[in-house]
Amino acid sequence: MKNIIDKHYDFLSSISISILFMLAFICIFQIGYERYQIVTKYKDIGIYTFYPTEKETINKVIYKRSAVIYYVKYTNAETGYTWSREVSGVDEVEEILQMGKPIELRVLVREGAYTTISPEQQGDEYIKEERFFAQLIIWSSLFSILIILYFTIKRIVKYRKFSTNKLKES
Repeated sequence: MKNIIDKHYDFLSSISISILFMLAFICIFQIGYERYQIVTKYKDIGIYTFYPTEKETINKVIYKRSAVIYYVKYTNAETGYTWSREVSGVDEVEEILQMGKPIELRVLVREGAYTTISPEQQGDEYIKEERFFAQLIIWSSLFSILIILYFTIKRIVKYRKFSTNKLKES
């Protein structure tokens, strides 16, 4: 058995690498497809005003160092939608909370979820851009799968011809 594997090592390794790459691109395709499904369900419900309500901190480890990242949480009182903005430090958080200056954001909703974008950007435009990006992921992964499949089949055909010729010579 070991002798057979040694004889066909190049062929088996190239086929297994091709299969791994195809699986990776199938996963990328799935990500793009799910993103496309999610984005197409968004609906623009308009511009809402958000007020700063509280501070949030997150402890992160970045390059083996612990870091505290500060956020200001904005909330829309009538809908309960929230949005967080990263700030540079505690002083900026306190300043924003004391000033209480509201911001306006466009809200896009779908079943059980929402996202916010800048009020200048149209919801349809955002959805169109995100759909394009998702389609780009889908088509590029499909194209990559087809290329890998082509070269894998070509490698198998070449290997079979080579094996058949060797058997005839023996």
